[in-house]
Amino acid sequence: IGNPIEVYAMSMSGSLKENIERVMARYHWKVIWKAPFDYNFDGRVTGVSLPRMIEKLLQPFPLRGVMYMSNHTLTISQKV
Repeated sequence: IGNPIEVYAMSMSGSLKENIERVMARYHWKVIWKAPFDYNFDGRVTGVSLPRMIEKLLQPFPLRGVMYMSNHTLTISQKV
Protein backbone atom coordinates (compact mmCIF):
# COMPACT_ATOMS: atom_id res chain seq x y z
CA ILE A 1 0.00 0.00 0.00
CA GLY A 2 2.96 2.34 0.54
CA ASN A 3 3.67 5.11 2.98
CA PRO A 4 0.86 7.48 3.96
CA ILE A 5 1.17 10.97 2.51
CA GLU A 6 1.32 13.71 5.09
CA VAL A 7 -1.26 16.36 4.28
CA TYR A 8 -1.16 19.89 5.60
CA ALA A 9 -4.53 21.59 5.94
CA MET A 10 -5.60 25.08 6.88
CA SER A 11 -9.18 26.21 7.48
CA MET A 12 -9.61 29.86 8.21
CA SER A 13 -11.98 32.74 8.35
CA GLY A 14 -11.03 36.38 8.65
CA SER A 15 -7.61 38.02 8.51
CA LEU A 16 -5.21 36.23 6.15
CA LYS A 17 -2.22 37.59 8.08
CA GLU A 18 -3.45 36.52 11.52
CA ASN A 19 -4.44 33.06 10.32
CA ILE A 20 -1.13 32.45 8.54
CA GLU A 21 0.72 33.53 11.69
CA ARG A 22 -1.40 31.21 13.83
CA VAL A 23 -0.96 28.18 11.59
CA MET A 24 2.76 28.73 10.98
CA ALA A 25 3.36 29.09 14.74
CA ARG A 26 1.91 25.59 15.11
CA TYR A 27 4.84 24.36 12.97
CA HIS A 28 7.35 26.61 14.81
CA TRP A 29 7.70 29.10 11.96
CA LYS A 30 7.99 32.88 12.26
CA VAL A 31 6.05 35.09 9.80
CA ILE A 32 7.34 38.44 8.59
CA TRP A 33 4.50 40.34 6.91
CA LYS A 34 5.98 42.96 4.55
CA ALA A 35 2.85 43.43 2.43
CA PRO A 36 1.10 46.82 2.78
CA PHE A 37 -2.35 45.25 3.18
CA ASP A 38 -4.05 42.34 4.91
CA TYR A 39 -6.79 40.40 3.13
CA ASN A 40 -9.91 38.52 4.18
CA PHE A 41 -9.99 34.80 3.49
CA ASP A 42 -12.71 32.25 4.18
CA GLY A 43 -12.01 28.70 3.14
CA ARG A 44 -9.81 25.65 3.35
CA VAL A 45 -6.47 24.90 1.71
CA THR A 46 -4.56 21.62 1.69
CA GLY A 47 -1.18 20.57 0.37
CA VAL A 48 1.26 17.68 0.48
CA SER A 49 3.86 20.02 2.00
CA LEU A 50 3.85 23.22 3.99
CA PRO A 51 5.41 25.24 1.11
CA ARG A 52 2.82 23.89 -1.35
CA MET A 53 -0.03 24.75 1.01
CA ILE A 54 1.24 28.34 1.44
CA GLU A 55 1.68 28.66 -2.33
CA LYS A 56 -1.93 27.57 -2.93
CA LEU A 57 -3.21 29.84 -0.16
CA LEU A 58 -1.51 32.95 -1.55
CA GLN A 59 -2.38 32.23 -5.20
CA PRO A 60 -5.57 34.39 -5.39
CA PHE A 61 -3.85 37.37 -3.74
CA PRO A 62 -1.20 39.82 -5.03
CA LEU A 63 1.21 38.30 -2.51
CA ARG A 64 4.26 36.08 -2.61
CA GLY A 65 5.70 33.96 0.15
CA VAL A 66 9.33 32.98 0.58
CA MET A 67 10.12 30.23 3.06
CA TYR A 68 13.59 30.23 4.57
CA MET A 69 14.07 26.65 5.75
CA SER A 70 17.31 27.34 7.64
CA ASN A 71 15.64 29.61 10.21
CA HIS A 72 11.96 28.65 9.75
CA THR A 73 10.91 32.10 8.60
CA LEU A 74 8.15 32.86 6.10
CA THR A 75 8.25 36.31 4.50
CA ILE A 76 5.06 37.58 2.86
CA SER A 77 5.43 40.50 0.47
CA GLN A 78 3.51 42.11 -2.35
CA LYS A 79 4.01 40.68 -5.83
CA VAL A 80 5.88 43.11 -8.04
